[in-house]
Parts: sequence; C-alpha cells; structure tokens
Amino acid sequence: MTYQSLKNIDKIIIHCSDSTWGSADEIRKWHLARGFDDVGYHLIIQNGHPQGSTEFSEAHDGLLQPGRPLNVQGAHCRAGGGNSNSIGICMIGKTEFTDKQWNTLWEVVNTYRHQFLISNMAIYGHRDLDSHKTCPNFDVQEWFQGKIGARTINSLNGRILGPI
Repeated sequence: MTYQSLKNIDKIIIHCSDSTWGSADEIRKWHLARGFDDVGYHLIIQNGHPQGSTEFSEAHDGLLQPGRPLNVQGAHCRAGGGNSNSIGICMIGKTEFTDKQWNTLWEVVNTYRHQFLISNMAIYGHRDLDSHKTCPNFDVQEWFQGKIGARTINSLNGRILGPI
C-alpha cells in the first residue's frame, strides 16, 4: 500500500455510506474493489446493521470503528483538495441515522475539533465540498451549530449570556 502522510489536520468531512448496512470491513471491501489502497474513511459509525441482513444488533448501533489511521491521508473527498488535512467520518445509512449514531458523531467531532484546534466553520458534509454529491444527506453546519447551541445552553443552566 502506498499512503500519503497527513500532516496538519484542519477540517472534518462527514459522509454517509448510502447503504442501509455496513461496517469498516465491508466498506474496506467496497473500496478495495474500486481500486483504493484501503478504506477511504478514517472513522466509520455503524447503525446496528453490520451485514446485509435486516437483523438489528444493539451492540453495533453507534459503534465507532477505525478505518485508515489518522496520520494517513484519506480517500474520501477529492473535490477541493478535501482529502488533504482532513478527517473523514462515514455514518452507515442513507438519510436516516440512529440516535446512537448522532451521539457518537457529536462525541467524535467535538473531540477532534478540540484536539486539532479545528475551526467550527471547518466541519463539512461531503456535499459542501463537492456539488455533485448529496452525502451525508443532511446539513452538517446546521446540525453542528444546533449541537453547540444546545450544549452551551445546557452548560449555562438554561441561561443565555449572549450570542453563541
């Protein structure tokens, strides 16, 4: 495998698998079949359906799985140089995601934006960088700003001290 090193992480790009099931291993298979060196995403958040069955697995709902190592450039967003200096996160699903997936996504985004000092405005959906995509099929900034606002209000005991 030939990997390009990821040096200065300055953005997070959120994706969806556009499938009703999946896992890091499954996406790795899909990506290898398309000629990738490895799974293109750094992190995958499962939806409780790791394989192509309709059976739901509570243990896999919201489960965070590693993909590519964080120190290796992803292969998840060619448009606008999106692969360079970004963390690619994929949520298993099309347009509906579980509460546990949303909670895991928030924990991951919040952790890495603080760890790498990523601007709040540098949290993107794939569609924000590539106009030919709809992924992740929700407005990432609207979701993110809503989470920040809710967390700020909760942490202030419901008191709003000024613009958030």
